[in-house]
Amino acid sequence: MDKTVFVIGCLAGLWAGGYLLWRALCRTSTLWGSARIVYIVISLLEFYHAIIYSLVIFGVLAVTQYGAYLRPIVSIYLIAPALIAIIHRRGGKL
Repeated sequence: MDKTVFVIGCLAGLWAGGYLLWRALCRTSTLWGSARIVYIVISLLEFYHAIIYSLVIFGVLAVTQYGAYLRPIVSIYLIAPALIAIIHRRGGKL
């Protein structure tokens, strides 16, 4: 099977996770404390996805198995935009 999709997924996860973590930890960032927490959590999820995809790329994890490791985490991705909207609506208070 062509692993192009997994390479793209891995690179996207690394880029998005790195950017969100950088924004959360940057001292000059104007994010509220609660937004920083959400950014850190989402960045860790992005890194988790990148790790799962890289395990498939290098043959450690079978293509038929990777979904079992990603499905439980997808629900958190679905609520991430809502968490960000709630934080902005309440002025940074969870």
